[in-house]
Amino acid sequence: MKIGNKIKSKRKQLDLSQNELAEKLDVSQSQVSRWEKNISSPDSKKIKGLAKILGLTNIELLGKRKIKENDFRWLKIIKYIMIILLLLIVFLTFYIVNDINSKAIGKYTINCKLDDKEYKYEIKYNKYGRIIKKNKKLFSSFTIQTDEARYTLDYIEEYYKNKSGECIITDN
Repeated sequence: MKIGNKIKSKRKQLDLSQNELAEKLDVSQSQVSRWEKNISSPDSKKIKGLAKILGLTNIELLGKRKIKENDFRWLKIIKYIMIILLLLIVFLTFYIVNDINSKAIGKYTINCKLDDKEYKYEIKYNKYGRIIKKNKKLFSSFTIQTDEARYTLDYIEEYYKNKSGECIITDN
């Protein structure tokens, strides 16, 4: 419904003449007539007073519909897309960082001798000196609670020295 039709309908419901409404708004009767015929519309200053006199809200008078949840359906879709993109970025960042950290840049080979038996261990490490890969024998022979390659080498070397053995460490 157009604003003029609303003004006319509400005015008649309230049993007001165009002239009475015009006086309350401090406008001419012809101005009210033009509004009701939808020839012109009240300016923003008059809307508030007009809505108050007619017992309407500004939104009801102007014919604006109330915002419904469906009006924001596209925002929900964008929200879900953003969440998916954020998760994808986090996953890719984690993957890239782990991939960078998991690339071996070197390998230690430890050849040890104890009681005429020879033992060989290999440790691959990344650019931060962290162990990336070690052979299974290293897991089963020692309980080393660090992932630092240099500390592990020192531990193995100390272990064999304490048992009167010896180790030769090669950095490949």
